[in-house]
Amino acid sequence: MRIAVSSPVARSSLESGIGRLGVELVWADDDELPALSAEVDGIVMLGSSYGPRMAEALRAQGNRCTWLQLLSTGYEQLLLHGVPPGIEVSNAGAAWSPIVAEHAMALLMAWVRRVPQLVASQAQGRWDESVRAGMGMLFGGRMTIVGMGRIGAELSTRARAFGMTVVGVTRSGKPHPAADEMFPVARLHEALAGADVVIVVVPLSDATRQLIDAAALAACSRSAVIVNIARGPVVDQAALVRALSLGAIAGAVLDVTDPEPLPADHPLWRMPNVIVSPHIGGAAPARYNQRIADLVIANVGARLRGEPVSDRVDVHGPAVADAAR
Repeated sequence: MRIAVSSPVARSSLESGIGRLGVELVWADDDELPALSAEVDGIVMLGSSYGPRMAEALRAQGNRCTWLQLLSTGYEQLLLHGVPPGIEVSNAGAAWSPIVAEHAMALLMAWVRRVPQLVASQAQGRWDESVRAGMGMLFGGRMTIVGMGRIGAELSTRARAFGMTVVGVTRSGKPHPAADEMFPVARLHEALAGADVVIVVVPLSDATRQLIDAAALAACSRSAVIVNIARGPVVDQAALVRALSLGAIAGAVLDVTDPEPLPADHPLWRMPNVIVSPHIGGAAPARYNQRIADLVIANVGARLRGEPVSDRVDVHGPAVADAAR
């Protein structure tokens, strides 16, 4: 077996781990990967690096590659440009999910407990107890997670630890061990009603673009906060601004926006009930990269033995399952 790898992280771990399996590893830059698809059995790459040239190379008659291992959770570029039948795709969702869930909960707690106002008062040396009036709590609340994949399950674990009830939304709505109640996406508005927190964590596809639109926002309660850690276009941003301005929802926490970077004159920057972070949900210390390497090495081993890989993703149909990162 021969594997091409283009990775900005964990290079030494990947090299030693894949090498121990007796697999030949070819290091490459992103722009070299399309040509290498005729010479290797699999390619390890970032989902964001997949483009028209890669898709065309995989469709070519001389293509040898039958497996793409993504170093990211997100795979919207593959959905956009298409992946030929017969090419298996797996992502690194299991590796990234805990840190993304941590980031979402950190931003949510900051919003609930009014941390930005506290920090602003601290910077001014001001003892301002008026912030009490706006403080809330997660305990006893209801969280609706739109997309109960890897990240959704990690979010549920954390939400339950805070004493919350968890409602999940997936394409099928079938029971999920991490949720107290499940809804199919066809009943999305019903799942949103009564939620104190709505966390959006689905991949971007034609099926999920502006999934959270004006009608979905109208289905939310006035006390709800919307958390988007998926992709900006999954939420109708103009509708979100209107809902926030009118008080139709209580607030928003956004790690992703549409477009990115968010323009400096965009109203979301100036809204007191909004927290924006610059798409850094997956930011992690160097020691975290070993998780990614371990997952990739395990999947290379599985392919070598003819066993199923973990974190396989469906790129040949609509996807409303997991986070896009």
